[in-house]
Amino acid sequence: MKTTINADGPVDYVLDLVAPADDFQPRVEAALKKQRNRVQLRGFRPGKAPMDLVKKLYGESVRNELAQQAIQDAFDADVRRNPTYRLVGYPIITALAFDEHGGFTAALRFGVRPELKVTGLSNEPLIRLAYTVDDAQIDEELETVRRRNAVVEDAPVGAVLADDSVAVVDIVALDDAGQPMASETEKGVRIPLDEPRVHQVLKDALLGKKAGDTFTVELPHDESHDGHEAGHTHPFSVTVARVENRTLPELNDAFVQRFTKGRTESLDALRDEMRDSLDKQWTQRRRDYLEAQVMERLMEANDVPVPASAVELYLDSMTEQVVREQFDGKLPDDFPHDAFRAQNRTEAERQARWMLLRDQLILDHQLEVEDEDFDAYFAKEAGNDIDPRMLRSLYERQEGAMGMLEQRLLSEKLFDRLTDDAAYEDKTFEQIQGELAAMDNAGGMDVVDEAPKAKPKKAAKKKAEPAADDAPAADAPKGWFDLTVAKNGEFQFALKAGNGEEILRSETYKTRASAEKGIASVQKNSQDDGRFARETAKNGQFYFVLKAGNGQVIGTSEMYTSEAGRDNGIASVMRNGVTETIKDKTA
Repeated sequence: MKTTINADGPVDYVLDLVAPADDFQPRVEAALKKQRNRVQLRGFRPGKAPMDLVKKLYGESVRNELAQQAIQDAFDADVRRNPTYRLVGYPIITALAFDEHGGFTAALRFGVRPELKVTGLSNEPLIRLAYTVDDAQIDEELETVRRRNAVVEDAPVGAVLADDSVAVVDIVALDDAGQPMASETEKGVRIPLDEPRVHQVLKDALLGKKAGDTFTVELPHDESHDGHEAGHTHPFSVTVARVENRTLPELNDAFVQRFTKGRTESLDALRDEMRDSLDKQWTQRRRDYLEAQVMERLMEANDVPVPASAVELYLDSMTEQVVREQFDGKLPDDFPHDAFRAQNRTEAERQARWMLLRDQLILDHQLEVEDEDFDAYFAKEAGNDIDPRMLRSLYERQEGAMGMLEQRLLSEKLFDRLTDDAAYEDKTFEQIQGELAAMDNAGGMDVVDEAPKAKPKKAAKKKAEPAADDAPAADAPKGWFDLTVAKNGEFQFALKAGNGEEILRSETYKTRASAEKGIASVQKNSQDDGRFARETAKNGQFYFVLKAGNGQVIGTSEMYTSEAGRDNGIASVMRNGVTETIKDKTA
């Protein structure tokens, strides 16, 4: 067999093979004889079937199998065992042709890691999120807790809506002629009139109304669309279905004990927990934001050639995720492979580029994860709830979990090394939002678009959360909606984070219009923490459900092994749910 290797760019190569008939055909004949002795064909004793019949039935498959084995052997000998080639991804057979004499020719494409001389971060200061957790924030969180635990009762017949009432209404959008639009109807929407998020125009229109009243209101719309300029209004018909009174509990030690199921004894202790929770979330948000800047700046400063094999590797991973999450592990025959890969190729190239750059930086800085690094991680994650050794044992029993954790810790070490000597410019949450909003709209670095919410600890026993992948956490907020056709032929959507991870999935809809309306509902309701129902499954795992104002389920999360993981999932939906990017995969 003759082989040659030719470069096809800086990081792509092609292994060409020529197998002459006098070398390859004897192998085929020998394999067919063995096949003849193994198979049982009707009308013939074992091993006595005519050779021509055996060739007709099995010749093509035997020939293909032997050719692919020969290609693999040549690749192992000439490439895999050659230290010259630092392989990335896996090889792809791009051509295989048999000649009339019994030989074949083939081409195998493979990729190698580029030789990189990485340009580090510039002297331009990194923007660091400045924050202060003050008493006002704690008071706001406590007020939210009170609202969630209020006692709601139907008001007496004839009662009118007041500032502290809850209006349960049916809302119907009206067209330009003032006629109801059946497709734009929401029933049973609960509107607490003392909530700051309620638009003042709607609140003013509701005050003084009672059950059974119907009125029309013009609600302003800040965004331009369908020929309407920003600041236009839309007419809605509103019918008050019910008036409710809401009694807020007194905020004292007794309430805290009921709310935390006896875990926290006093109001002061709950305030301390909330302060600690907010502080940790702000600290993580600051780190995430710094990581995003470091990643973007390094990728802008370094031209990293990406081998096709690495891109294909990430595309395969994306496909596997779709198969696992949408098709119960079995890809349908009509899955649009080419369209799917074309649609996701840019993101796959970006992920592959960062992987190559990150790995080179880790090598340049000679970073390694030591056993004490694992010990420190498990001690931190276990806290006071469980033995760190038990947590480590759980990871070690999960296939691949320790390897994923190692990559995560390497990324953290790399981030620490790159930012140790960096210059910083501190800016508040509001400053960053305002200054980077335009960049975000133009497709630049993501903004910090949601302030952390306090997550008081629950009484449930803490479990281990699977290790994250090795991509920086702040790369996640570039989300989008996938609009797909489910196996039953109906429409469905999923909200994806920027790394492609699914964070929310809808039920199925009979029409595309209904599914698109569901997406709009996610965009609106995902910004209200009160619309997330935090649930615990029968198997002890955790998940959340996003609901509309009328209580209808809009989407459901995956299962998490810890409450912290579930809360991070909610935070991710709140960050990504406002995205206007919809990838239509129904074609």
